[in-house]
Amino acid sequence: MSLLVHRTSFRKLLLAFAMVFDLLAGGFACYVSADPLVPFLAYMLEVVALYMERLWMLAVLISLGLSLYGTAVLRCEAVPLLIIAAFLKCASPFPKGWLVLKSEVHGLVCVMRYLKENPQALFVIPFMLLLGLAAVKQVAGDLVMANKLTVYAYYQLAGAVAVALVLMIREGDGSSGTKC
Repeated sequence: MSLLVHRTSFRKLLLAFAMVFDLLAGGFACYVSADPLVPFLAYMLEVVALYMERLWMLAVLISLGLSLYGTAVLRCEAVPLLIIAAFLKCASPFPKGWLVLKSEVHGLVCVMRYLKENPQALFVIPFMLLLGLAAVKQVAGDLVMANKLTVYAYYQLAGAVAVALVLMIREGDGSSGTKC
């Protein structure tokens, strides 16, 4: 059995945890019938910061501002999640060093490599989960919650499309024409 290794920086680990908290904050915003746009934008900017090499700090600062704005605007159960995400974002520039994952089980390292190569999956997976949860809520008769979850799911889908377009443009060969 071969040993697989994946290396990532500590700052990316903190940003990944902050992403989870912003994603959950958007779900709680749906739960209290608030607009999940602010937590979604914070989540989207954290994904951008994870994949950017140069201007990642700018994306983190804008995401931090959105989290702080969300704590003032939402005033609901999502606020503690946004505050935790804000603390993680504040701490992300400071840790230096690398986290090395060594695994004999191919699953974890393969998932990490897949997410590195396909960042749009960070939007598609929540989209599918949120849309499935919205369908369950609709069947249960909670149409207001189902509609809010659907809106949040489509925010995720729009993020996935935007990331896919950016990747397509970045991977282009630089010519003015398009290749088929």
